[in-house]
Amino acid sequence: MYPFKSIIHEIQKKRREHPKGTISNLMYKEIGNSIYGSVVRGMGDKRKFDNKTGQTHRLNAHFLTNPLIASWLTAFIRSIIGECLHNIQKLGGKVASVTTDGFITDIENLEYKILNDPLCQKTNTLIKYFKELRGKLSGKSKALELKNETEGLVSWATRGQLGLTSEIRATTGFQNRDYTQSQLVEILGSKLKSFNH
Repeated sequence: MYPFKSIIHEIQKKRREHPKGTISNLMYKEIGNSIYGSVVRGMGDKRKFDNKTGQTHRLNAHFLTNPLIASWLTAFIRSIIGECLHNIQKLGGKVASVTTDGFITDIENLEYKILNDPLCQKTNTLIKYFKELRGKLSGKSKALELKNETEGLVSWATRGQLGLTSEIRATTGFQNRDYTQSQLVEILGSKLKSFNH
């Protein structure tokens, strides 16, 4: 029923032993993500560059590859995101961006509202189930994790968002690692001025 439960539980436990953002914490996160990557590996026509041969080869299946588990995991997370988006709309909120496993919204305390607001009572089943699963696997009592808060947000593409007072920074086609948040706001401001002229 839960083929990776013990290993995910162990990885999450090890990850919590190290502060968020440290190399050890990120290493255990990568190990956990690699399990999912191995489950879906070789199912499509994805190609990978091989340094040894200097050629691109089709990625072969892994011994963990399993189309049933892969499709369930992918559909489950997308269903949770869909349920959240539906409930945000019911609560009168807005969504600025949605990615594979996250979104930017203007609703504060979203999880509490989804689980307790009468408007959401009929459509919060997956959130409840996910919260329960997450508690069992990672010891975290929340289904949704708040990554950032901002006083203002500039959004210009699917993956183009910049928080004016936070570290939200998704800049498609533009490497932003070498810039501070204030430098990015300044760059974006100058681009918007030239666009308006």
